[in-house]
Amino acid sequence: MSNTASASSSRIDVDGGQLHVEQAGAGPDLLMVHSGITDSGMWDGQFNDFATSFHVTRYDMRGYGSSSAIDAAYSHVDDLKHLIEVLQLDQPRVMAASMGARVVLDLALRENRAFNRLLLVGPAVSGYGFDDPALRACWDEMGAAWDAGDMDKAVDIETRFWINGPTRTAEEASEGVLEHVRRMQRRIVELQPDDDPEVNEPEPAAERLDQLMMPILVVVGQHDVSDIHRNARALHQQAADARVVYLPGTGHLPNLELVEEFNRIALDFLK
Repeated sequence: MSNTASASSSRIDVDGGQLHVEQAGAGPDLLMVHSGITDSGMWDGQFNDFATSFHVTRYDMRGYGSSSAIDAAYSHVDDLKHLIEVLQLDQPRVMAASMGARVVLDLALRENRAFNRLLLVGPAVSGYGFDDPALRACWDEMGAAWDAGDMDKAVDIETRFWINGPTRTAEEASEGVLEHVRRMQRRIVELQPDDDPEVNEPEPAAERLDQLMMPILVVVGQHDVSDIHRNARALHQQAADARVVYLPGTGHLPNLELVEEFNRIALDFLK
């Protein structure tokens, strides 16, 4: 995580672990929830800038960054609910990416007044799987690297696939962005077991998207996998107040690649 003069860090106890939290700024509450291939460092390009307009909170989910390792059954949704209660966040605006978006959507459907509005980047949605042939091939290639004991190769395969997307060449994404994500990926390997014991919500969000009433903006990279584009369409078609913005020349995490353009779009919506 980056440091600013006004930023403060803390740790929050959750059932069987702790979450590392960073906060900065003043104003309406804005909560940042990271993806499953990064930690809260994915918001380095947003945290300081957005803290000039909001009271910003970002945290490492369990098994990521500076939070506790995963060593027993847990729920990301329960962790998020507890964090909001302990920090007394007042119906926060939320910016969430990929798996983090899945966690936020699950809590939004459990607690229908939990959030003011949602900005979802490349969202996963519980109940929708991943069937893109290119992603399946990536997972096979990663598995072969793991079986061969080559962790660095496995991390590089996953990082390059998600950041580039299946329709860009390996050279098109910034090496700086790739290395930033690789560092976060290596930490994930240290903190997470091979078999994830996460306890999922009993009712998947895919069956209940029409119950989402808050304003939603979905931001999708042009070159993201087909499953993410499907999720974006489903949210647009079924949620009460949702629209989609596609960012050209980007993969799964466009906020890392087009920082200024992403920040402008995000701040316009969040304000």
